Amino acid sequence: MKKLLFKIKSNLSNIKADFYPLDLEKQIDQLNLHIEKLNQDKNKLETILNKTKSSLMKQLETSRNLTNKISEQEEYYRIIINYGSDIIMLLDRRGKLFFVSEGVNNLLGYKAEEMVKLTPDAILHPEDVLKFKKVIKECLNSPGENIQFELRLKSIEGEWKNISAYGTNYLENSAVNGILLNLHDITYRNKIENLLVKSEERYRSIVENIPDPVIVHKDGTIYFVNSSAAKMLGSENPEQLIGLKIYQFIHPDFIEIVKKRIEETGRNTGQILSPQELKCISMDGSIINAESIITAITYEGENAFLSIFRDIGERKRIERLHEETEQMLKHDLKTPLNGIIGFSQLLLNHENLSQTNIQEWAATIYNGGKTMLHMINHSLDLFKMEMGKYQLSYEEINLIHLFDELEKELIPLQEEKSIVLIYKVNDDYLKWEENYTVWGQKLHLKTLFANLLKNAIEASPEERGITININYENNYFHEIDIHNWGVIPESVREIFFERYSSAGKSDGSGIGTYSAYLIARTHGGKITFKSFEDDGTHITVFLPKEIFSNSA
Repeated sequence: MKKLLFKIKSNLSNIKADFYPLDLEKQIDQLNLHIEKLNQDKNKLETILNKTKSSLMKQLETSRNLTNKISEQEEYYRIIINYGSDIIMLLDRRGKLFFVSEGVNNLLGYKAEEMVKLTPDAILHPEDVLKFKKVIKECLNSPGENIQFELRLKSIEGEWKNISAYGTNYLENSAVNGILLNLHDITYRNKIENLLVKSEERYRSIVENIPDPVIVHKDGTIYFVNSSAAKMLGSENPEQLIGLKIYQFIHPDFIEIVKKRIEETGRNTGQILSPQELKCISMDGSIINAESIITAITYEGENAFLSIFRDIGERKRIERLHEETEQMLKHDLKTPLNGIIGFSQLLLNHENLSQTNIQEWAATIYNGGKTMLHMINHSLDLFKMEMGKYQLSYEEINLIHLFDELEKELIPLQEEKSIVLIYKVNDDYLKWEENYTVWGQKLHLKTLFANLLKNAIEASPEERGITININYENNYFHEIDIHNWGVIPESVREIFFERYSSAGKSDGSGIGTYSAYLIARTHGGKITFKSFEDDGTHITVFLPKEIFSNSA
């Protein structure tokens, strides 16, 4: 446009220079030409001016749009910075705060303009002041790098807030010109995490210390076991079992049962199946009687199964012992009951009895009944002996009087097989009026000798004598040897004193000798036997001469 104006100006000068020398007509023609050129230049100038105006208007509109967008962006970022959950702070090179987003009011209760007037020491926890200074120094030494740290800030109400923060050095960036801190409140998160940690520790402690074994497994693989489970399975520590297959610890007879229970539990999430008895195998190969319940759970975000076991070996043992005790009791009751029945028959079948006979037999029946009642009232004594928890109540016992009572109670059995019981002391025939003292509990010692004498009568050939010899020459034990002419079968000798062993008798329960063994052991003594074809069988009872101190 400047060139056009210059050209117009030159044309006007030419007109002025050429006006006078030329004749009028030529001057007019020339003037018209110049006027036409001027009009042409004017039109061009107007066109250029219109285009320039249009361009300027467009540039102005663009500028306005850009300004609006910049304002919108500024508003957008202002809202994000001031009302976002994170707090933005800017610090200068010395660590002095010169900008803070308005969201600090929600976090600490301060207004932004109040906050920038505070020094870091005023709101920092005393234990975090040194840490904060180190962070600022690290930011200064590492421009552009994000430095992560945590600290505690005090609110206007005096409450400490846990803060997770990032610090970045933008001092060389003219748009920021400071150390940018991005702060996020993690107070609630820390409380939840602490609660979760405490909860996990509490429940882990409970699970670790409960006596029942606990196993978490998925797809047959063990993920967790507590100490009780490790102990039950014979492991040195729980970690040793992690990753192993649970089925290797299940007895083959019960694997299919366990698999079906797992499938059923998987179909019924949240349901706890009723206890199932099974057998487990420990790492040393021993068999464990157990009871198990199972339920589906979520473990570390995955579906899994929780199995709780209970070692019922002791319960089974107690149940078995209780049953055996009842059997022993029933067995032991037969001896006094036989006496009661036998002497009752004598009273019923004999006429013209003397008063002496009536009193003696009635006394025997009475004593037998008393013995039975006493045995019934103490039915758990043998069970406690088996458990090693029975406490003896010692009394002074005349062993000869005890044998006298048994002699009378066993008369019916003796008469049935025409057998005579012969009593001796150091191989001399004893006199019933003599006194031979031992210490113990009379009821149980009477049961012991009743069982052994009854077994001896049943095992002895008919019309043969059975000798009971008391030997007191042993310095430590009373030896009472019971000899009959029967022979203990070879197949029974190794298990003679075990429960349920029987020397081939069709009606034998194998309880009598085991009961006698328990009583002798509880008294601090023992029982031995010798059996030979040419000499029959010797059962020898050893009872300590001094009181034996037994404990639970």
